[in-house]
Amino acid sequence: MHASALTLSIDSSFDHVFLVGLVVRQIALFAGLSPEDSSRVELCAVEAVNNAIQHAYEGRPGGVVEVHVRLEPTALHLEVRDRGRPMDPQRLEVAELPFDERTLLDESGRGLRILRAAMDEVSYHSAPAGNCLRLSKRLPGG
Repeated sequence: MHASALTLSIDSSFDHVFLVGLVVRQIALFAGLSPEDSSRVELCAVEAVNNAIQHAYEGRPGGVVEVHVRLEPTALHLEVRDRGRPMDPQRLEVAELPFDERTLLDESGRGLRILRAAMDEVSYHSAPAGNCLRLSKRLPGG
C-alpha cells in the first residue's frame, strides 16, 4: 500500500461533525483495523473536532476545522487543525494521568484522556497559522 491522503474541511458547527466520523471510520476499516479499533479511531476524530469547535471557536459556527487523514503502510494519521483559540499544551500532559473517581466526574477533560488511551501517539502544537492536534494509530502488522 502506498501512502494516501485526504483532507476534510467542515464549518465549526456540531451539525457537521458526524461526517468526519463516517469517513474516518471507513478509512480505518479499509486500513485493516478491527471494527472495535475503527470505532475508537472514529470516536477520537469526533472528539478532537468537537474540542476544536467547543474550545477553539467557543461553539460558534463560521470557523474552519480541517481533518487531514494520511494512510501509510504502518499507521493511520489524523491531524485536526483550526484557526481558533489555542489550547494550553499542559492539558495534554495532564491527560496522560489515569482516570480516577474524581476525574470521571469532571465536566471536561475526559476527551483528551480518551485520545491518549485509544491512540498510539497524540501531540499538539500551536503556531500563528493555527492549531494542530496529531493522532496516530499503528496498523496491524505495522
